[in-house]
Amino acid sequence: MTKTGFGVVVGLALGLGGANTAIGAEIGWQPRLDFGFMNYSFEQDKASKVNSFGSQQEVGRISSVKFSADAAPFVGLGLTAFVDQWFVDLSGLQSFSTSYDSFRFQETLTISDTSSGNQLGTSVTQATGSGDFDRNEAALSLGYALFENAAIYAGYKWAQSEFDGKLSKWDASSPELKFRFAQKEELEYDGPFIGGTYVFRFPDLKAGLSLNAAVAWLDGTVTDKTRQISPVATGTTKTSYDGDSLGLTLGVAWNGKTSVQGLGYSLGISGYQYNFDADTKQGEYRPDFTETNLIFKGGLSYQF
Repeated sequence: MTKTGFGVVVGLALGLGGANTAIGAEIGWQPRLDFGFMNYSFEQDKASKVNSFGSQQEVGRISSVKFSADAAPFVGLGLTAFVDQWFVDLSGLQSFSTSYDSFRFQETLTISDTSSGNQLGTSVTQATGSGDFDRNEAALSLGYALFENAAIYAGYKWAQSEFDGKLSKWDASSPELKFRFAQKEELEYDGPFIGGTYVFRFPDLKAGLSLNAAVAWLDGTVTDKTRQISPVATGTTKTSYDGDSLGLTLGVAWNGKTSVQGLGYSLGISGYQYNFDADTKQGEYRPDFTETNLIFKGGLSYQF
């Protein structure tokens, strides 16, 4: 998701360089405060791995995982600088820690003899987990207003999702013996994006209805830190893998002026979806996944 569109559409709706006028030639500044809540969901695809030990082969498969964190509050800050048709926008967002739904998954390991083709054994491990979710973002962009009602922009962004929780595992044949873990997983991205904004302006209301769309191409890293806490405590095991993520953001907002000179407001809904395609490696689980976020936001801006 890019937060850049917010500063752009407020500026267009209120008139960069002057409300309801063409864009002026003088340098202007527009700081803003964003706030609201997000409904986040995460869905991990099934994955498999293969390991060979001489004539023996181990095939592992894990089921898909899905959970969500609803009504996660957030706050964001932004600053737009503009002159003539050009503008530069800097923005950041941080959510407050919110619990996500409990989830369940299953791992199946099958060992076979490749020389004879005989299956030597199968084990099934089941697991449940729950915890807290956080989301952080930052973006910098450069844009150009094509005319009073539309703008295009391009920039670079960074985003991070964090999951801090507890995990319980047990062998399906011995459910009474559970192993409990502390787990922290981070999904971190960065890369370029492009986008565009169009505003339907209502001069009599001193407001505008904006439509925003952006596409991001991001490099990502998944980092997992797991530590067994019972029945016997162990050290932390850290794993990580890379991949690419394609993200699409769509949004709509109502932007207007208040009775206070220079003070504007915005109420909007936006949503994004990131599809992460993991780099594969022999002998490791590296599942693809999808992040979806629906954001309800308000904002205040002041134009100097």
